[in-house]
Amino acid sequence: MIPPETVTAADAMKRILAGVRYPSCDGCTACCHHAWLLEEERRTLEATIPGEIGWIDGVPLLDHDGPCHLLSNAGCRFYAERPLDCRLFPLDIIEEEGDYWWVLYDECPRRDAMGERLIPVIPELEAHLGVVFEEYQRQIAVLKTRYDPYSTGAYRKVDRVRCR
Repeated sequence: MIPPETVTAADAMKRILAGVRYPSCDGCTACCHHAWLLEEERRTLEATIPGEIGWIDGVPLLDHDGPCHLLSNAGCRFYAERPLDCRLFPLDIIEEEGDYWWVLYDECPRRDAMGERLIPVIPELEAHLGVVFEEYQRQIAVLKTRYDPYSTGAYRKVDRVRCR
């Protein structure tokens, strides 16, 4: 058993998501765009796959210059170790007028089925989110103008973020 003090926020949230039964995506790659990394994920991935991570305004991304660098014709080359951002999709956090919201992005063809599975675990995720919320805020500030579904309002709010 791993001592609790060595479990990172991303690891804890990934363990919660491991219990989610995701519907089949049938080859869809809507989640393979604008994948950003928490600092702990960046360090691990940089050691594992050097040269694949880029930066935009201080935010580490896997798709800084096009599609995700882990995406191949056969799907994600790193699926078992994919970042938290990929695991959560289409669930995400946005900022509107100083408030933070959990949202489901419309671009996911399985948005409703994914939402049925992901929305119930939001309280569990929030128990760990506070540790990395500053990283989320930096990412949101950068991507809110670069990620079309965010900037065009192609999402549905599902709950207010409560862990600040």
